[in-house]
Amino acid sequence: MQDFIRYKWLTLVVFALLIAFSAIALPNVPVNYDIMSYLPESSPSTKAISEMEGAFGALGEETRIMAKVSSIPQALDLKARIENIELAEEVKWLDDVADILQPESFIKQSVLDAWYKDGYALYQARFENGASNKTLLATADELREALGSDVKFSGGELGDAVLKNDAGTQSSQMMLFLLPVVLLIMIFSTRSWLEPLLFIGVIGISILVNMGTNIFMGEISFVSQTTAAALQLAVSM
Repeated sequence: MQDFIRYKWLTLVVFALLIAFSAIALPNVPVNYDIMSYLPESSPSTKAISEMEGAFGALGEETRIMAKVSSIPQALDLKARIENIELAEEVKWLDDVADILQPESFIKQSVLDAWYKDGYALYQARFENGASNKTLLATADELREALGSDVKFSGGELGDAVLKNDAGTQSSQMMLFLLPVVLLIMIFSTRSWLEPLLFIGVIGISILVNMGTNIFMGEISFVSQTTAAALQLAVSM
């Protein structure tokens, strides 16, 4: 501690440089949104995906879209709406693998459940490659307007764009909720009005440095990106 006091100006300069570096590095930290990539090669899920990719090609380009429906005719109508989206190139559903003109009881149950179950229809859609993140989010908004606000997306560039946007939004909302709560706790648990602000400032800097220096990790999971700041704040408390 005495050394830090003795070299206080050097310590301030080093931390100032570290803060500046972290602020620049933070937006450039690669974030991995593929949870499956963290599974070991020996896991059944990894083996199953490898076999599917070997048989059908890369699976990452297709986006799975789940929408609430009341009947097969309505599901077909929603499929047509997806096909009318500008970026949509191909949309697959139950009618591509089975004859839906026959009664549902005549369709093999495993096939029916894969596409239509519990009042939900699951579509596999292929969208134009290379679209910007802004364009993909606009496409997601179009799909919500066409299929209903409770529609869900997974996989592909569209699913990744929605996941990135949701993760960033939820992380910001979480911190906006936590900071006033932490500040209120500090106000009632300290004797000085300055201490809570000092605490928030120090923890804010430590979170920035922690998140910015993740650039040396190569990439981090979106789960870490979303929750690390809140967890660090909680642990510091």
